[in-house]
Amino acid sequence: MPLTRLNDSAFDAQLEGVYFGMWNGSTSVRCFVSHEALTDKAQGSGQAESLDVFHEHRSEIENLASAKYDAGSICLRHFTEFGNNAWPINNGRCCNVCNDNVVIPARIRMQRRKETEAKDQP
Repeated sequence: MPLTRLNDSAFDAQLEGVYFGMWNGSTSVRCFVSHEALTDKAQGSGQAESLDVFHEHRSEIENLASAKYDAGSICLRHFTEFGNNAWPINNGRCCNVCNDNVVIPARIRMQRRKETEAKDQP
């Protein structure tokens, strides 16, 4: 299912890049585009600020985010290594940053829920 824009806000994570939100149906999806990708996009435009480049090319970036999400990716980081299993976020692969900041915390939350449910059973 294609992602749609969550709202008009975006967060510049300084050296990392820009985080922005989109919808997958009724589920919000946190997306990210790296500083490197924005720098590549800005070449020849004279733009220096990541957030300015993001807003200038937002529609294109959102389309790429949607395609990558549908293909099983979490962010717009380009990675050359094998990647990590992105389950339970999706059935694709993810970069090390998304693995550390999105996938592993989601797995920990799932495990804690299971442990809580097990304690509540007679």
